[in-house]
Amino acid sequence: MGGLPDPERLLVAAEALLGEPVGTVTVDMPVSSHPFETRRVADNLVSAAYGRFGCGTHTPNKIRPGPLGRELTRAFTGRGYEVAGADTVPGGKPALVEVYPHPALLVLLGVDYRVKYKAGKARKFWPELNAAECRAEVVLVWAEILNALSEVIEGIELPLPTAPEAMTMTTAALKRYEDALDALVCGWVGIEYLGGRCTAFGDTAAAIWTPSLP
Repeated sequence: MGGLPDPERLLVAAEALLGEPVGTVTVDMPVSSHPFETRRVADNLVSAAYGRFGCGTHTPNKIRPGPLGRELTRAFTGRGYEVAGADTVPGGKPALVEVYPHPALLVLLGVDYRVKYKAGKARKFWPELNAAECRAEVVLVWAEILNALSEVIEGIELPLPTAPEAMTMTTAALKRYEDALDALVCGWVGIEYLGGRCTAFGDTAAAIWTPSLP
């Protein structure tokens, strides 16, 4: 079930794998160094740049990200990870970097329109198919994403269900795989961010960091 992550446990686990302190944290959630309950400059700029590709952003409100977003931001900033605004120099200091997976996937897969990978929207993507067939289509897209990620991140171990297996599963049961893929995409964007290959859409308070289009 979704809920507030435990930043301390996440950092300890990551540092155990890395063998060194974590310098950059990426998160698929609107964050800001200033309180907000509506659209930010970052949301407007990303929508202006990627709306034509079907990748406009949702509007933040009091509920989403709401208290969870504020607490997560407070927890990481309290541990020295400042929100990466548009003026942040990648790698210069520990940072909390906001990621929006949809435009990132355009670059990763080399496509020109929003990738159909959200299990909860599968019936909308393929209205001519039944629910089981839609789930099968989604996991085929997931396999494409995982293959692309495996080209840039070594040692990924994420055994996705096959298309036939997905047809017998519920959408809720599939969600954990979608979340894991989103986490890997966030990790890849972190790599691009540290390599200076991301564009920051936003202002000094908040920015959405997106891998630069070719």
